[in-house]
Amino acid sequence: MSKFLKYFGGSLLILIVIIGVWLWPLFGAGRRAYLLASDAKINLEQSLNLLKQNSPEPALAYADRAGAEFKSAGADLKILQANWLIKRDLFGASELKSAVVLVDTGQKISAALSDAATLSLNFNKALSAASTLSLNDSAGRQASFTSILEAVNKVDTLKSEFADIKSSLNDLKFDGYLKGYEADISLLKTKLDDGEQLLTYASTLKSILPLLIGYPAPSDYLLVLQNSGELRPTGGFVGTVGVARVNMAWPEKISIHDSYHLDMPASQNKKFKTDPPAPIKKYLGTDNWYLRDSNWSPDFPTAAAKMIWLYNAEAVYNPDPEINNLPKFTGVVAITPRFVTDFLYLVGPVKVNGVEYNKDNFSTLLEAEVEVNYKDKGISQWDRKKVIGSIIEEIKTRLAALPIETYPEILKTLSLEIARKNFQIYSGAAGAENTIQALGWGGEIKPGSDDYLAVIDANLAAFKTDLVMVKKYNYQIKETAVGLEATLNLSYQHTGGFDWKTTRYRSYTRVYLPVGAELISAKGFTADLATTTETYNNQAKSVIGGFFSIEPGQSANLEIKYRLPENIYNQLKQGTYSFNWQKQAGNNIAAFNFNANFYHAPQTVVGLDKSAIKADQVSGQFKTETDNSLKINF
Repeated sequence: MSKFLKYFGGSLLILIVIIGVWLWPLFGAGRRAYLLASDAKINLEQSLNLLKQNSPEPALAYADRAGAEFKSAGADLKILQANWLIKRDLFGASELKSAVVLVDTGQKISAALSDAATLSLNFNKALSAASTLSLNDSAGRQASFTSILEAVNKVDTLKSEFADIKSSLNDLKFDGYLKGYEADISLLKTKLDDGEQLLTYASTLKSILPLLIGYPAPSDYLLVLQNSGELRPTGGFVGTVGVARVNMAWPEKISIHDSYHLDMPASQNKKFKTDPPAPIKKYLGTDNWYLRDSNWSPDFPTAAAKMIWLYNAEAVYNPDPEINNLPKFTGVVAITPRFVTDFLYLVGPVKVNGVEYNKDNFSTLLEAEVEVNYKDKGISQWDRKKVIGSIIEEIKTRLAALPIETYPEILKTLSLEIARKNFQIYSGAAGAENTIQALGWGGEIKPGSDDYLAVIDANLAAFKTDLVMVKKYNYQIKETAVGLEATLNLSYQHTGGFDWKTTRYRSYTRVYLPVGAELISAKGFTADLATTTETYNNQAKSVIGGFFSIEPGQSANLEIKYRLPENIYNQLKQGTYSFNWQKQAGNNIAAFNFNANFYHAPQTVVGLDKSAIKADQVSGQFKTETDNSLKINF
């Protein structure tokens, strides 16, 4: 809502300036129209400020007052339009017509702001009512969530009103005195476009909100904790899993298990047999594909479907009824340690079994507790990860106790975690999964015809060594007589040693490129260099992969040279070069440098941090916590 109000506010101010300048104070009716519109301006600004302060009730009153004033101003302008000079187009008819359109648009914006205030008011009332209810009061919570969803459904009304406002602005003719305000109207339209995009996002979200929050029926998710210290393709080693039942936006039940609790019973039954990918078989020495290694695909929807399949396949061999009593999974939710750490910023330290976990020590301390310290506390290896379930329960309790005023900050944190891929979600329902991907929550390998890169490391039997690896990327492209040639340099520095936590680094690394990329050379891999094609979202990617290892205190570089496909070179010849980098979830990249040399001088660069254009060269850096896109225009 705050982003929407930001764009809405910018649009409003531009419109009010135009109205204030152009209403006629020369005649009686014109004077009244001018004064009414001036009052409307003040009331709309007041309404907007109150909405930003989350005070929708008085904001609604001011918006309605502004709407009434714009309506009266419009009536006075129609009196002017009835003047015989103006009717005969002898004096100011065109300008007056534009003024009528502007006032009409002001009335429409007043109505939209009124609806936004009503939506916010109803949403706050429903949310406040829900926050005061006991988690055991199912009937009360159901009534509250019905009200919340009814309020959210009004988003489509706002979206329609935005479209109507844009249509009114398109009716304006930029002649006479209005000619000087064409740029302002254009900026207003841009801001309305931005607001409409946010409303489209909200409208898309509401279509899957019931499924996500478990309403009206509960949703059962396979909860996967990916340990990014032992990096795997979708974020980390699947060391801990669980079943989370979400009922009316609350995880009412979470059961947590070591993934080996499923893998080991299955491994002892000859009926369980599923072939693993070749690198897992070779470098981990296993003939079966187990849940702990299920996320081999870098495409999260593909990996999540495999997670559910392997969980279900292994659970039938487990004697524990909490595991073998299988729910029908709605989908998968995967999180990394960073997700928990960032939420500890909000809820504060939690203490479990006499040990305090906070935002600064969580990952390191938990690793020590489940890998080493449990032995001194008389805890069995089988039960060593029960502490994770206790920590999650404590965080749940803290979140439930937070006041409603903190909810925007919780949503902001969740949004950041999604962008950083510390939180990924998958739905087994095709329609819901399409919506998840449209919202940018799905972690899927994205299709597209532009230049593309994804680097996927897979730690194979190297303990938690990713925690001590410093990784840097350097991507260079140059235009040649026959096309675009790319050089990718991946730098790995091992800053750790040999202990219970770290060892020599062993990775099977895959580089995903646009389909049709032609390999020229690959250096630095020590075994199993291979090129292949993989297809996701109905579009293929060229893949170059291989194995390498690094001793503690040493460094290594992978250098891959290749020629980009002809379609990307054709885009360049038409005046544009575009590049998309998908960051691997859980992978901590210290730096990503970009350099390009072209035959022609670039004009603009969008997407690089600290970018520089020098003659026919472009250089800069990408921010490394999220996916990035680059566009160079010539």
